[in-house]
Amino acid sequence: MATLEKMMACSRRWCFLCDFVGRRRSPAREELWRVIFGEEMPPPGHDIIYPLNYLYTSGYCPSFQVWVDEWDEELPVAEAAAGLEDFFRFYTEVTPEIKKTIAGYVEQRAVNGVYSEEYRVRLGMILWTGGEKWELETGAV
Repeated sequence: MATLEKMMACSRRWCFLCDFVGRRRSPAREELWRVIFGEEMPPPGHDIIYPLNYLYTSGYCPSFQVWVDEWDEELPVAEAAAGLEDFFRFYTEVTPEIKKTIAGYVEQRAVNGVYSEEYRVRLGMILWTGGEKWELETGAV
């Protein structure tokens, strides 16, 4: 939470943070995760709930909003495969075997050389005043 503290120290007054909320829906990543690792894809390691809880328990009065964002992405096969390889590089060495698995997955689902995927994510935003904490004893803001 040191990053939030630095953010507030640099702020003149208002602070804003936007991040993911909960699981993101990416069928390709989830299916390939099962093939590559032999298990369900774990939830992401970061979530806006952690900084929200920190701010709230630290005495700030954050405003919080959540919404769902959906979009479709269409990419040439090579570009889609490269993007998935980049994603898996965060979790493992992308060996020639993994590259072949990813390429096969994308090629099998492509139509006329174009791979399509539908994404669905929840996003959240927090807005708060960096220097003002809620004081329980006095009721002051």
